[in-house]
Amino acid sequence: MIKIRIRHDDHEIDIRFPISESELFAKLGEIHAVEGRDAAQSALVTEVYWPEEFSMLKDRFANLDELNYLGKRMESFDTLEYDQFLIGITKLDSKEVKDLIKLLIVIVMLVVGSKREDVFRNEVNPDRLFKSSKQTVIS
Repeated sequence: MIKIRIRHDDHEIDIRFPISESELFAKLGEIHAVEGRDAAQSALVTEVYWPEEFSMLKDRFANLDELNYLGKRMESFDTLEYDQFLIGITKLDSKEVKDLIKLLIVIVMLVVGSKREDVFRNEVNPDRLFKSSKQTVIS
């Protein structure tokens, strides 16, 4: 989950991501910040509540659709993936949401790759190839 505060003109509102499109437009409507249904929604981030590692977004304009995508992907993380992602954020020089998305994709690819490697190792275990029910493993 991502929780931030955004501002438009003199109005502010808290938003949690992920959020449905209709809820996002309702929230933006409350602060008169709707830019049109087909336009990318962006807003000034005035506060970052969670995760703290997103604090680099504070006092910057952020694409809310991109933040929503990040929130959706982060919900599917297990603890290891989440921790790796947060550690990766601290190593980034960039303050752009699109670079957080790129980092997220790299983390997912690394985790999926390592899981695939584990599956391969378990399915094609050399010990299993030389084992029969009555014999020991040939070394």
